[in-house]
Amino acid sequence: MKRLKPNFKLWLEADGEPVMGEGRLGLLLAVRESGSLSEGARRVGISYRHAYNLISAIGRRCGEGVVEASVGGARGGGMRLTPAGERLIEDYLAYRTKMEKAVRDLKWNRS
Repeated sequence: MKRLKPNFKLWLEADGEPVMGEGRLGLLLAVRESGSLSEGARRVGISYRHAYNLISAIGRRCGEGVVEASVGGARGGGMRLTPAGERLIEDYLAYRTKMEKAVRDLKWNRS
């Protein structure tokens, strides 16, 4: 048998519904970096409509919005994360770090 090692897939959920996983994390980070939902969607390779639906679902399931429109500025506005959106990213990354450490600490030696 080939050497096996433990792995995991992490997601956060509310009331049994997924809120955040790696894909949604990537979208939120891309929106934060670009200041735009359409550019964030392009960067992660999904349509604007799909990105909009994902962001809307995250907000509904969290009970508060994770992005908000920003008005004005040199580029005429865009989108930024709300404090709730920033907290969601921070929490997800903290859980992921703890899970990665737990997997490393298993010291899986079975071959």
